[in-house]
Amino acid sequence: MDPKVEQSPNKKKFLNIAIVLVISALVIFSTLEYYDANMKSEEINQLKLKINNSGNFSEKAFLHNNNISSNFYQYEGNNLHQFVINSTPGNFSIKLNGSIIVDPSYSDGMFFVPITNMMECTGALYAVNSTNGKIVWNDSYPNEVMTEPLIVNDLVIVGLGNNEFVNPNIRGTGINYIAAVNMLNGSSVWEFNTCGEDMPTPVYHDGLIIEPTGSGIVYAINASNGKQVWNLSTGSFVSMSSPAIYDGNIYFGGACPYAFYAVNITRGNILWTYYTNATGGLTDGSPVILNGQVFDGYTVDTGDNVFNDYIFSLNASNGNLNWLTYEGTGIQPNSPPIEIPPLTASGNTVFSEPTSLGKLYAINAETGNIEWSTVTGTDDSNPAIINGMVLTVNITGTLYVINSTGCVINSYKTGVIFGPGDIIVMVHHLILFGNNGVFESIPYSNMKQITI
Repeated sequence: MDPKVEQSPNKKKFLNIAIVLVISALVIFSTLEYYDANMKSEEINQLKLKINNSGNFSEKAFLHNNNISSNFYQYEGNNLHQFVINSTPGNFSIKLNGSIIVDPSYSDGMFFVPITNMMECTGALYAVNSTNGKIVWNDSYPNEVMTEPLIVNDLVIVGLGNNEFVNPNIRGTGINYIAAVNMLNGSSVWEFNTCGEDMPTPVYHDGLIIEPTGSGIVYAINASNGKQVWNLSTGSFVSMSSPAIYDGNIYFGGACPYAFYAVNITRGNILWTYYTNATGGLTDGSPVILNGQVFDGYTVDTGDNVFNDYIFSLNASNGNLNWLTYEGTGIQPNSPPIEIPPLTASGNTVFSEPTSLGKLYAINAETGNIEWSTVTGTDDSNPAIINGMVLTVNITGTLYVINSTGCVINSYKTGVIFGPGDIIVMVHHLILFGNNGVFESIPYSNMKQITI
């Protein structure tokens, strides 16, 4: 080609597009790293098909098929802990000043992101535009924020607290309260002070915010004005066991004594109590409910930091034990401190990931039999389910894609260090967030475009 001859406008346009595509590909490759070099070609094709289908994900069909609600009235929006939002965000990646311990929430084009600063024992709440990742407003708090923000009408509700002990019976030093702020500008609407930390994500039911606390007291608060309606002493403090709500009751685990409780929301009384021989885990695990059964887990310390791990199923109506399954024995790491991460349920399977075992377990919900387990490394998050594929992120930031038989199909290095929360599934996007303050929206296409 004669260098003196100018390129046509169409050729210039073509070259510009090509350059953009090359740059985009380089960004994708640097963000999501492929690790399994020995994958079979048929598994690769299956993965591409699955992720491509995920791009056409139907939340309405998903919710209908799984019989769950999309309202943010409890931890991760439903009793199965499958966090699905029927909206399309933009592509963004930001880093906030602190740790994102649990899931952000979403409403009307805004993410509400809870922040904990463990070194300073302070917290914050950020409102982030879901299209471009820009911060709209932020509030600061005099204690850590480890609850998923609860969206109730035009209010955003969070709890404050830390894991230090005032005495053996009260967990949570400093200023502890439930706060409600205006979702448009973050202005304070009401505060309700509690004895002990407010670290479990509360539930909302029929005008009430219900929160188990680090003092062993469960509070019911009027969601409109922050006034107490009733309180109940269980005797067990609760750390991160965010209650599940079912048939007018809430279900959660506590410590000292290590017991699992069903509390009636209307009457404010204990419906039943299931006592265990646990030494840990029960007060952290967030239960799931499926087909009238409630599932949770606990640990037993056998000495030298060697833990036995268990998962159990109870009848949600009367607390009778359906089954108790021993998952294994392992050494509990110093970090993360959570022994039993939140559970997830899908179909007839309950998923658990005890941190001392470094494995993801698929448990048959009816029998308690272990269907399969696969090594994922230490993990205190719970998995997401997309079109039959299981996605989980461990504490090194590695995201595993696992098929329905427990085979690791793919893995990616995300750079997001997950806490006890779940990947948020949105239309065409996954929302990741972590203890390192990273908050980002990644399109499914970033995964399917990787060349193996």
